[in-house]
Amino acid sequence: MQRVLLINQGHTPNLGDIAIAKVMESFFSQQGYTTETMPYDEQVEQRFSFPIDRKDLLPKSMLRISPIMDVLNRRRIRRLLGDKRFDFAVIGGGELLGRHFGFNSSFVSWCSELSSRHIPIYVTSVSGDLHMQDYYLNRYRKALRKCAYVSARDHSTEHILHERYGIDAHYAPDVVFTYNRLFKPQHGTDKKDIVCVPVPCKKEQLQTLGLQSENGYFRYLADLISRQNEKAGKKVIITSTVQTDEAIVHRFAKYCSTHTSYDIAIRPYPALDEFMHLIDQASYTISGRMHACILGLISGSRIIPIPFKEKLAVFAQEYSSANDIEKVAEEAYQGLMHIVRQQS
Repeated sequence: MQRVLLINQGHTPNLGDIAIAKVMESFFSQQGYTTETMPYDEQVEQRFSFPIDRKDLLPKSMLRISPIMDVLNRRRIRRLLGDKRFDFAVIGGGELLGRHFGFNSSFVSWCSELSSRHIPIYVTSVSGDLHMQDYYLNRYRKALRKCAYVSARDHSTEHILHERYGIDAHYAPDVVFTYNRLFKPQHGTDKKDIVCVPVPCKKEQLQTLGLQSENGYFRYLADLISRQNEKAGKKVIITSTVQTDEAIVHRFAKYCSTHTSYDIAIRPYPALDEFMHLIDQASYTISGRMHACILGLISGSRIIPIPFKEKLAVFAQEYSSANDIEKVAEEAYQGLMHIVRQQS
């Protein structure tokens, strides 16, 4: 039986990453492979943390020194791999080709180490942007050329891979679109609630929305809810898919209790199964987290992405009006099957 190494962020307190890892493990297991999952990134810069450095200035500085980060990541990866043997490795999915300095080093380091061990590398359903210096773009380009296969989860990234990196990339929507096909959940038909997934926004991100303050941001969210809350009695569930978003869930709930008459329920960072249950009862999902939008779509909820980041704006353009989610799910599934066919 062939062994596949899955490399993703499923170990993090982020339901999107957890869903990706769950889908990847299930898919390859169903295809008859033995799987093992390893963490894509583990914040190796935190080795330079000191109690007196309360703002983590030294770790933040180390993030920008790629040669040191690469050495630390290669050591980490070699410890994880040991003398284990794999027939191939799959990196993804997720936003792994962006400006995040730690991710840049992790991608370069994984590709270098796997390539040195002659393990074929498949990169699936990733996204990224060009908002970084040429130095980091060139590092991605060199690492991507070590890969046997690359697919992008949106057309914007597909274009970047073709034009900037010179990679013959495929288009394959986010792997989480295959969730229903793999796990076959039973969806309810009584969809009354509104699920809202607020996210903390930096000043420049608020400005992208035409806003100046968090209070203005809360008014913006409340207005989105009001437009969908035409029937009296709809419950508004305020929740999060990332553990660090819990604080803003409570702040927005407090705002709603003071400024609106909504019937509010608070569910900060539920388990993935609980979140799926919440979203299954929702007629609308208003979210600043992309995977909450995806899980909403496949559960039959109408989605309203909050376009505070480029990837949410891209997602809104590509999927908000998608009428045939089954077609999107099939495209995502075929993206994974392409890897299997190459290994046959």
